[in-house]
Amino acid sequence: MAKGLTGAYLAGGLTLGVMALTAGVLLLAPSLGQGLESAVRLTARTSLLLFLLVFCSSALWARWPGAFSRWLRQQRRYVALGFAGSHLVHAGLFTWLASQGPLQAAEVWQPAMILVGGSSYLVLLLLVLTSNNAAQRWLGAARWQRLHRIGVYWLWAQFLISMGKRLPVDGLFYSGWVVLLLAAMVLRLWPRPAPVRDASA
Repeated sequence: MAKGLTGAYLAGGLTLGVMALTAGVLLLAPSLGQGLESAVRLTARTSLLLFLLVFCSSALWARWPGAFSRWLRQQRRYVALGFAGSHLVHAGLFTWLASQGPLQAAEVWQPAMILVGGSSYLVLLLLVLTSNNAAQRWLGAARWQRLHRIGVYWLWAQFLISMGKRLPVDGLFYSGWVVLLLAAMVLRLWPRPAPVRDASA
């Protein structure tokens, strides 16, 4: 992989890329309302894709060691920060959409959405704040791993609920996302072969 696609440059580049895509959708939309709705859907999908890369990074390296899986495993923390950036853009768009009128506000600020979505963002914030070596040392390896394992499973469940509840709207499209989420969980939980030594580490 290119040397520039690492570290903070990677996290920032992913976030800026999502912002650029969002700006393009808003500029090309026939109206602001339609643009915001499309951008909300777009950022939900960019966030999910980035999350799945993080969620499966170790399993991909264990099963299919190679240049990409090695790079992904080494840059997992920064891909996760890119995911957080994408999801922050998603939250901003949702808030903007709610400001467009009472109907939009009523749809966005549903109690269930506030509870589920708010809890997901709190979990994400906690994971971001502890995604550094200092936090890992302070918590201890065992507690840090437990926190992040619970956190990513919580986010996985929220994505599954979010995509699953849209099946009645477009079953063919959203069933693909549901299958992808389930496949990611199977890949993560499936017994792994003997650990692969990363010669570049």
